[in-house]
Amino acid sequence: IGTHFALIVKGDSMQDIGIMDGDTAIMVHKQTAKNGDIIVAMVNDEAVTLKRFFKEKNRIKLKAENPVYPPIYSQNVRILGKLQYLIRSYA
Repeated sequence: IGTHFALIVKGDSMQDIGIMDGDTAIMVHKQTAKNGDIIVAMVNDEAVTLKRFFKEKNRIKLKAENPVYPPIYSQNVRILGKLQYLIRSYA
C-alpha cells in the first residue's frame, strides 16, 4: 500500500474553505488526527466523508465547512487519511 491516495470530492460541504465539488483530494494514509485536521473517514461502517475532525469527550464530531450541513456525531469513526494536497482542474 502506498502512502497516499486520491479521491474526487463530491458535493459542496467543504466549499467555505475552498474545497469544491470535482476537486481531487490527495490524502496521506493516517489512522489518527488532531482537532481541526481535514480527514476522510468512514462513519458507522458505511458512509465515507471528507470533513474537519474534532474529538469530543465521548464521541467524534465531523464538521462540514458549509453551514447548510449539520455536524456528524458518532462514536464509530474510522479515519482513512488526512488531506495533504488539493488539485483543481479548469479544463
